[in-house]
Amino acid sequence: MTGQRLLIVPMLLLALLGMAACWHLTTVGAFNDDACYILQARHLLDGVDYGDLWHLPGQAFVLLPAVALFPDSLTAIRVEELCITLAAVVTWWQLGRQFLDPVSAALLGGAFACTPLAWKFGTTAMSDATFAWLVPLLLLLQIRRSPAVILGLGAGLAILCRAPGVLLAAVLIGRDVYRQEWRRVSVVIASLLAVLLVGQACFNLVDRFGVLTQAGSGSLARATLSAYVAAWGPAMAAALGEFVGYPSLWAVAAGLFLAGLASARRIPLLGAFAWLYMALLLGWAFVEPRFLWPVWPLVLLLAAYRRPPRLTMSILGLLVILNVLQLPALYRVDRQYAAIEPRRWASLDWLAQHARGERVVTAG
Repeated sequence: MTGQRLLIVPMLLLALLGMAACWHLTTVGAFNDDACYILQARHLLDGVDYGDLWHLPGQAFVLLPAVALFPDSLTAIRVEELCITLAAVVTWWQLGRQFLDPVSAALLGGAFACTPLAWKFGTTAMSDATFAWLVPLLLLLQIRRSPAVILGLGAGLAILCRAPGVLLAAVLIGRDVYRQEWRRVSVVIASLLAVLLVGQACFNLVDRFGVLTQAGSGSLARATLSAYVAAWGPAMAAALGEFVGYPSLWAVAAGLFLAGLASARRIPLLGAFAWLYMALLLGWAFVEPRFLWPVWPLVLLLAAYRRPPRLTMSILGLLVILNVLQLPALYRVDRQYAAIEPRRWASLDWLAQHARGERVVTAG
């Protein structure tokens, strides 16, 4: 048993190595969303609502420890997110152990963490790493029949972090409803609502969800079906290519993805969330690779379940190896947005020279 637990150590070391090598590729504020989360957290400490309706406040609550203890340090925030990413690796491994052989379970954690996308987003203040950790954590808590209060609190945080958290909460509660465990259902819902009430007391959740729903949905209404498919297809192909490590191999990732979705009935709890998540993404206004990060290891797990262990280990191991081979090239990249015009970088350099300490600047 001790030997099996040590299998995850190499995956954690590879994840840590990748994030360290790619540390220079991403800075806090490069995406603007992460800067907003930090400002939300700082305003929360000051007891006022940051008037931004585009971002849910869950990530601000997550960042509170680093912001409160190290108010002038963006590095502390990145270290906290790095720890969350490593926790996600362990959690995906633990979820995999419920259904796969020990080696495949460890490689599942590696497939989650050993991608260029994970190495870049694993050390930002974005909510991607947090949600990618909450998904396996809450599914694992439900499988292990953990206390309903903990499950409800976690589901509430998932909703506050990302809008798809609503789907995750629905799947978790739906399993207990199917089993007619009404007392557990009531406790989960009560705990979840308690978290949402705290969020409403600190931030205006109703308006934020309204803005996100309006902005995220309605793609089919704004364009013809053919134009929508023409835009969504290439975007999804590019996103899938991120996880194989090479955009030209997007069809390989698509095949694994479809195999996982086709096997959803084998593990109903996991499969239901995977299908609901992809249905939501299908109606979203745009597709980015990071949106697939929380569901990528989930479909890999579904595809690997009840398959020959040697086949599973070979595929998952190959995914890890292909991405690790890219590390030297990624390490040599100077800046994430190398194609941005020099004048824009000059503006950022001016801000870096004249701002006091590690300040956060957002642009609307």
